[in-house]
Amino acid sequence: ATLVRFWSSILLGTRSYRGNPMAMHRGHPIHAGHFGDWLALWGDTARAELPGEQAELFVDHAGRIARSLLYGLGLD
Repeated sequence: ATLVRFWSSILLGTRSYRGNPMAMHRGHPIHAGHFGDWLALWGDTARAELPGEQAELFVDHAGRIARSLLYGLGLD
């Protein structure tokens, strides 16, 4: 439910997510390699489930979020 609210807020502008994504990821054993795996899975799924332009919008947003998290978590 939290992820649905997050992505709904990001992509649909619903403003339904109230949280701090950076804080939610701190304290977990995340390393830079996880982001490449996640982005590849996200891209494959978006492109399989959504029309071309929509899929690329999802992929673009995910890439920007990943870069922000990498930087914020000191993994860049």
